[in-house]
Amino acid sequence: MERICSLTYSSFLCSRMSTKDLSTYVPIFDGTNYKEWYDKLEVFAMVMKCDGPMTEDPPAGAADLAAFNIIDRQLQGMIRLRLGATYLSHVKASAKLTLTALKTTFGTPRRVGALIEMRSMFQHHMKPNSNPVHEANNLIQCAAQLSTAGFALADGLITMAILMVLPSDWETTVSTLCSTLDDAGFTVASITSHINHEYMHRQATRGRSTISLQDRISERTSFAAEYQGSDATLVSRLTNVKPAVRPSYQGGGN
Repeated sequence: MERICSLTYSSFLCSRMSTKDLSTYVPIFDGTNYKEWYDKLEVFAMVMKCDGPMTEDPPAGAADLAAFNIIDRQLQGMIRLRLGATYLSHVKASAKLTLTALKTTFGTPRRVGALIEMRSMFQHHMKPNSNPVHEANNLIQCAAQLSTAGFALADGLITMAILMVLPSDWETTVSTLCSTLDDAGFTVASITSHINHEYMHRQATRGRSTISLQDRISERTSFAAEYQGSDATLVSRLTNVKPAVRPSYQGGGN
């Protein structure tokens, strides 16, 4: 009875979900993005409390089976909405069978998948002002996918790939790292740490005045000297405000 109530409530939530929310969060499956597509579909289904049919088999009881099938059909609808038109032929009788078929064909790393990851690594260009640590992590993930597919890259090659994608204003940093680090220090972990430190330094100094402190002091000193004279008061010295001209009152005798 508890399971029936749970499935009924899940059905209610799924029936009220927004198609716009689904399309915003879950990308269209295009044959090359299975892992990202599946992960986001799973999270969305979990939020909507209808993720059970992704991995569970239909229950034995008639009442539970009826409730399960309602959730399964709604989940299948979500899947079909986020499948590219050319991949609808992979849809099966249940959500679990459909996802299994897609994983078998597109989720198992092969040479085509390895080629895609390789292109992502060596044809990637970082956008200006983007976080280089995030970009480095993306490349590290690509390398992990290549390793899973049987195309493991040496740590030094991954390190070079990370340095390659840095923008032109990082050229000095790249040259310094390449020329000063020894082989033991030229690793993904070390380079990522250096990049993170440099990025944090740039963020901390962004937006500050380009005029040096010494220039400011000189400017203020000359400004103060202009108004310091015999009539200068303590207030005028502190505020650099020129004293107002005082009227001259001459006492008149009788």
